Amino acid sequence: MSIVRKKEISAIYGKIKEIDPYAFISIESVMGVYGQGFEKLKL
Repeated sequence: MSIVRKKEISAIYGKIKEIDPYAFISIESVMGVYGQGFEKLKL
C-alpha cells in the first residue's frame, strides 16, 4: 500500500507498468494524511 500525492500518480503508474503491466491497482481518495512528508498531526 502506498499513499502519494495526485501529482505523483503518473510516475507511479509508469513504474508499475514497467515492472508488471498486469498488476492490480486500486485508487482511493483520502480525507487527510499526516506524518513525514505530509501534514503535521493536528491535536
